[in-house]
Amino acid sequence: MGDAGFSRHKNNLGNGLGLAVTLILGGCGLNTLHMEMPSFSVARVHILSSAPVPTVTPSPTPSNLGISPDTLSFGMVVAGSASSATTFTFTNSGSDDFTGCSVALSDSTDFSFTGDCSTISASSTCTVDVTASPQSVGIFRTSISVGCAGGVMKSSSGNGILVYTGGVFRYPATTVEMLIGQATTPLTPFDVNSGQSGYPFTLSASPALPAGISFDSNTGKFSGTPTTSSSGTYQVCSGSVATCQMVTLKVLNETVIPGPLTVNAALCSSVLGTGTSADPIVLNTVGDVDSCVRNYPGRAFQLNAELDFSSVVFEPLPAFTGIFDGQNHTISNWTYNEVSAGTYGSYGFFQVLDHGSVVKNLKMNNISVTNQAEDSAGALAGALSGGIIHDITLSNISISAGSVVGALVGMISAPASSPSYNGYVDLIQASNITITSNSGWSHSGFVVGLTTQVPFRISRVHVTGTNAFTTNGNDMAGIIGGNYAWEWPQLNGNVWIDQCSAINASLNSGAFAGGIIGHAEGGDVITNSFNNLVMSGAYGQGGFIGWAADNGNLDPIFIVNSYFSGATTGSDAAAILGVGAYHAFSGGLVLVNTRVLDSVTTTLVGDTGTSVVSSSNLFISDAQFKDPTNFSSWTSPPWSFSAGSYPTLP
Repeated sequence: MGDAGFSRHKNNLGNGLGLAVTLILGGCGLNTLHMEMPSFSVARVHILSSAPVPTVTPSPTPSNLGISPDTLSFGMVVAGSASSATTFTFTNSGSDDFTGCSVALSDSTDFSFTGDCSTISASSTCTVDVTASPQSVGIFRTSISVGCAGGVMKSSSGNGILVYTGGVFRYPATTVEMLIGQATTPLTPFDVNSGQSGYPFTLSASPALPAGISFDSNTGKFSGTPTTSSSGTYQVCSGSVATCQMVTLKVLNETVIPGPLTVNAALCSSVLGTGTSADPIVLNTVGDVDSCVRNYPGRAFQLNAELDFSSVVFEPLPAFTGIFDGQNHTISNWTYNEVSAGTYGSYGFFQVLDHGSVVKNLKMNNISVTNQAEDSAGALAGALSGGIIHDITLSNISISAGSVVGALVGMISAPASSPSYNGYVDLIQASNITITSNSGWSHSGFVVGLTTQVPFRISRVHVTGTNAFTTNGNDMAGIIGGNYAWEWPQLNGNVWIDQCSAINASLNSGAFAGGIIGHAEGGDVITNSFNNLVMSGAYGQGGFIGWAADNGNLDPIFIVNSYFSGATTGSDAAAILGVGAYHAFSGGLVLVNTRVLDSVTTTLVGDTGTSVVSSSNLFISDAQFKDPTNFSSWTSPPWSFSAGSYPTLP
């Protein structure tokens, strides 16, 4: 066998003979040969190559590869144009090189990048520049990823890269309802990037605007007092950038209640009125309300006297679908205590204001409503479903309930059937409000506890005086405890909060307190609003919003021409939004001429993962707040400015 080595020894595993042969064959190309001999003896032959054993280089560890930023919003980019480039950095924190790498975008139509990261060296970085170039109107997202040799892959895992299109201006709502004879809340667009207005607007030639409504071509504002019912969709374009938005205006009659009613004298003391829209039944006494409204809940009424309920036992009125005009009279000294527990109910002066209902021109003073667990409660109504509430004054109101609590209305809910209108809440003055919520998961607001109805508008609402808020649960706010329309994906729209304010109160919650809204969802818009509330709790306190969730369309939340000058403390406390990641909010925040007192905090969002686009001069000092020149892009009205004072609303 030539120069092969040979040896023999006894098999230590048994009594038979064992033969072990080792051959060393120079460069024969054989690596290993294992032979089993067919006898009770076993022979093993090992043939080893004299060639050197190759060195195996370990693969780089995927966990050593990172991407920054993980989330980015380009904000609003006009369709057909390009954004500025933003740099993304790939970091190799390991000791081995990543080779054979390539970068990819999941949407390569509306986004592009430049840069070569084919090799990312150990303990080094590589960058690419990403540009958004949306080709059409909409909301577009992409992820960015890098793949390297050996199957190593890393993708952005946050809320992705986001861009909004549709022009540089946007209306806060695309559908606005208004009643005949009531001055509407002005509908004014805002410039998403800078907040500026004043560039030329053009309005489509048809259809004609509703009688009494005007259009300002300098600001794009619709305003006025409609005089006839109509509905039309209008195209508004900005001549300077050739971009357009569609707006639907609906001028509504109050619910038409036909057919005169012969009023039962045993139910109503007055013989005036037949209960039609044109001839409402006149209410003169507490007994009239208790008996007449209770028995004719679909009729039209007008209050003709101040009513004191202190000496009577008055149960909440049942579901109401008619018209109740208070004619600026006051309902006072009503106390109600619902003692039953274990079932859900709605409690207030009206249990439910159902679709088609209108309550207006009413004052309520010294009202107390107390309910048990899982109840919805408000001074005026436990729930509102497709109705309109206009021009209500609340003073010295105390509401205590289990889960959904508001000084005006507990819950605004989506009607079971298609309503005459979506409804809105407008022109509310509230002072000296005490709210108590007793449930672990609750929704409480100084005005409205919870809304699940969209689109919906809450406008010209102001909370003043000395106000107190006590809760054992979550979702509390100066205006609305929460918007939960995202739980009903068949609904399409947003909550628009305009010209609202809340002052002089402390909010302490288990979680999620907001100066304006406790829980918001993508697509919601806050315009021309402010608060100076002091908020604290376990986590999730935001100057405007406690926490946020997506609406299914990945829309952003817009905050426009508004300010916060209070304070937030606790985990995830922030100037704008407390928590975005709790429910994986992906829409992002767009802040247009928003202002925050710089002594509050410089943290915009309490947790990570929510993209923020903001115009300049977000944080300003106390002295700057008192200088009207720092608010030159805000319009007057609705704002009032005076040197030495903070901006105010009427």
